[in-house]
Amino acid sequence: LMKIPALVLNFYTHLFAFLLIAAALPFQEGLALPPSAKGWGAVVGMTFIVAIGAVMLLQTGLRYISAPRASILSTLEPVTSIIVGVLIFSERLSFQSVIGLILVLGSVVILSLSKEKRPPLEERRLS
Repeated sequence: LMKIPALVLNFYTHLFAFLLIAAALPFQEGLALPPSAKGWGAVVGMTFIVAIGAVMLLQTGLRYISAPRASILSTLEPVTSIIVGVLIFSERLSFQSVIGLILVLGSVVILSLSKEKRPPLEERRLS
């Protein structure tokens, strides 16, 4: 996977996701399509920002840091979501959200401090 360009890997990842979603459609009540042009604009914008941009950045970043470190960083996504929701969208910060934030941050600290013994990259490629 390290040798596959991020764009190609992103294409196959989203193709597989599309096929799974298409296979599940017959079991749903129907499609939930955006009702307006503004809604479609939001869908297209989110597709480029999240599905293409963020996934490609993650896949490119994995070439420079290890997968365990990337997974630790990705656990901070709920923290970021709550902070953005409170600061930008004026959402209320509930007690459950605070407990969740503490648990997520605690897990990141524990995972970051744990010393993982891994063989050198060359040995991992040979096995």
